[in-house]
Amino acid sequence: MPDLFIIELIIAIFLFLPLCKPYIKAFRKVEGFLLLPPLAFICLIALFPAYGFRPECIPLLIYTAVYNILNANVLSASMAKLSYSEDTERGPLYFLVMFFLLIAVEFIALRFLPITQTDTLVNTQSVNVSDPLNNNKYYIRIYDKNLKTSSKPLLIVVPPVLGSNAIVDTLCETLAGDGGMVLCFSRKDFDIPAVNEEARTDFPHVSVLRKSFLSIISGTENKKANIAGRFFESERIKDIEFIVPFAIKKYMPDSVRIAAFGAGGSALVLLCNNEEFNKYGIESAVIIESKLYSLLETRQADTVYNKTKGGVITNFINSVLVWVNEHREKPLEPVNETPSPLFPLEVITADTLQDENTGSNRALLAFVRKNKQVKLNVVPGTGPADFCDAPLKYPFITALLRGQTERIWQTEDSVPKTARLILKN
Repeated sequence: MPDLFIIELIIAIFLFLPLCKPYIKAFRKVEGFLLLPPLAFICLIALFPAYGFRPECIPLLIYTAVYNILNANVLSASMAKLSYSEDTERGPLYFLVMFFLLIAVEFIALRFLPITQTDTLVNTQSVNVSDPLNNNKYYIRIYDKNLKTSSKPLLIVVPPVLGSNAIVDTLCETLAGDGGMVLCFSRKDFDIPAVNEEARTDFPHVSVLRKSFLSIISGTENKKANIAGRFFESERIKDIEFIVPFAIKKYMPDSVRIAAFGAGGSALVLLCNNEEFNKYGIESAVIIESKLYSLLETRQADTVYNKTKGGVITNFINSVLVWVNEHREKPLEPVNETPSPLFPLEVITADTLQDENTGSNRALLAFVRKNKQVKLNVVPGTGPADFCDAPLKYPFITALLRGQTERIWQTEDSVPKTARLILKN
């Protein structure tokens, strides 16, 4: 985005000029420079609603906020018509620290700008539908080379809750370029954000945001966070059970396949042995980066207190130890019985897999181990955010979320390579 590049460069200039003002004689008399940092902060705040969430700008935003706080006394002295003095001027050490920090945060902002994509030849169509049974409203988006052609393969993409269809939009266009029809959706007051037919974003209640971040941070380790993760998986079950029959009835495809991200993939696992769901004739399915929170359970207490013939002190100590054991945070482990898929299922994941007994993907690994017919595809050199539009739209996030081995995929190749992984299933 050239315009975003120019805006971030102007903000850097706004911050640099007042920083070097005490050291350039010609600048010392220009009082207007002191108003540039507050103006830079306002521009940064306005940048987010104009360009959406820009994670690479957050370090620059924090720097600008701290810079304005540190220079509040200088600005107030200027507004009071006071000249520079020993109280308002700072030494060269302050200049050097703030200067190099400015270079660092500005480098991050400019280095990880979103990559502009050329327009595709895929047609799109938006449809709004409601599920009266669960009182849910869906914004559905159809991707197809020729919307007038009927009876073609249909691929239903269940997007991640965080990012929703906005984070898989380019991927869906690429998938539709293969000649089939692709359907993606977002749900009002649930997806973060839901994107309507006018490309406006609707954010859910703050409690949904809190649950989302809680489940991402510790959903496989903490019971409360795991319950939050289960909530999203159970809600995605409702979405899939509504969207699949709706799409089949409306578009009458030759075949139906599903590609599901995150909680949607977990919901698909929970539905894979449901006979009612399998009546829809799902040809195959792919789940991508799913943690399967619902297939984790809390271990039972390691010890059970039994009253013995020991003394009063011994019995008291034993009862205290048992109480502590029962109330401490118990680890989560994979359930003993997992669903057995009734249709071909492939699992695509980054090379961040850890030990089956302690890693964050232990429920997923246990599910694959107990179902030999499930294909596990660990893509070397990839991170958990590489299988969507994030490398193009949020390269700073993908730079932070790296795999265990050296990155193999180029940023521009992430979407087409992910599309090939899904289509070959």
